[in-house]
Amino acid sequence: MVLLRSPALAAWRRLRPPARLGPHALGAAQARAASAHCATAALSGPPAGPPVAPRPANEDWASFSVEQWRSAAYCSKSFFAQLSEDTTDFIGGLCDELGGADEHGPLLVEVGCGTGEALLPLSVGAGARCRFALGIDFNPAFIRYCRETVPEECGSRVKHLVGDATDLVGLCQRELPVEWHAEGRPKVVTCVGNTIGIMPQEVRAKVYQQMMELAGTDGYMVVVYWNGNRFGDAVQNFYHKNPQLCGEFTGASVDFDTCTLTTPSGYSTHWTKPEEARHIFETEIGARVVKLQESGNGVLVAGRAMWPF
Repeated sequence: MVLLRSPALAAWRRLRPPARLGPHALGAAQARAASAHCATAALSGPPAGPPVAPRPANEDWASFSVEQWRSAAYCSKSFFAQLSEDTTDFIGGLCDELGGADEHGPLLVEVGCGTGEALLPLSVGAGARCRFALGIDFNPAFIRYCRETVPEECGSRVKHLVGDATDLVGLCQRELPVEWHAEGRPKVVTCVGNTIGIMPQEVRAKVYQQMMELAGTDGYMVVVYWNGNRFGDAVQNFYHKNPQLCGEFTGASVDFDTCTLTTPSGYSTHWTKPEEARHIFETEIGARVVKLQESGNGVLVAGRAMWPF
């Protein structure tokens, strides 16, 4: 297992607030998506959908507790409930296209898996939509929780690793059974709940490239951003009403032109409009956009590498 080592990554661990839920991390970021059912999950089991809750500011994400995460996720429940469902449907449809849970179906990877809510509905039970599933986060408590939550009968098909997403390809090669990443098995590599939106630029660029390399030309790289066209509504009806997530702030903390909120507590998040998301994939990443969907509070994008690595 590979932990974060660089100064930039270490700084991110200290400063970034939690974000998909939980989330839908390295994954995860302040703006991470939390399951629409996280509220009851703490008592009754794991949530049924992907994450959507920002993490409270000024926490060391590597030591953020499961209880803190689920408390934050509860605050996001109503605001991101539909996006949670849409994220599952979007990713599930791509997995179905590549063979679903059949023998030659895809490996589904989530960068920044949090407490596993995004992977569970796609990888366990009769409704599984991938052959194998891998969740990566650099918070050991989250990974322990995920491993305890996965049904025993699914243990041979679902894994969770503590690791560094800037070394995603190497991590998979070292830690996964050969069958999981064998040549010819398609891969759907995801980062949901706006996790990507709070990564420092130098980290984000590396993660994008690692995701695209792993997905290759026959799989999909999927990023779910929070929708910049809904940023104003989010400031008023989500962030302002939940200061425990991002800290108190005034209008001076809000930049409506760039859809960015930076609060005195250190919490910072950027919301992405559909046209910006397309530009990121095509220009910054160098990927071909296969599907782009604006869905309420989210912008869901699937792309592919334009040439083999």
